[in-house]
Amino acid sequence: MLRLVFAVILLVLSGVAARALDCKTASDQTSLNQCSDKDFKVADAALNAVYGQVVGRLANAAASDAKGLLTTAQRDWLAFRDAECAFRASDSEGGSMHPMVALGCKTQLTQDRTAALKRYLSCKAEDGDCPTAAAD
Repeated sequence: MLRLVFAVILLVLSGVAARALDCKTASDQTSLNQCSDKDFKVADAALNAVYGQVVGRLANAAASDAKGLLTTAQRDWLAFRDAECAFRASDSEGGSMHPMVALGCKTQLTQDRTAALKRYLSCKAEDGDCPTAAAD
């Protein structure tokens, strides 16, 4: 919960600075890097919100260890995302476009993870792989 509050505060603060930056017309590398950072922060805030909803569903889960398993999976996924993006962006290391490349990767993978977590909010027990299904 604290992480979500922190993410929202960062999002609000970055929004103030981003108003002066038009990411649709940004063309210099510094602006492109700033826009990539903004995109990642939005994606990360969305991920944290959906993750919180899934955790909330697990309060009533039949499997008592489901919340711990999700926490482990999420922690491992974050490590994977960061390592994968470091690898993908390794060719640009030291260059001015490196932040844009690394953040673009993190944004995409974060959006993918958010979509995967959202599926847990609409799955049904009969799906067979739905630890968040409401008990009938």
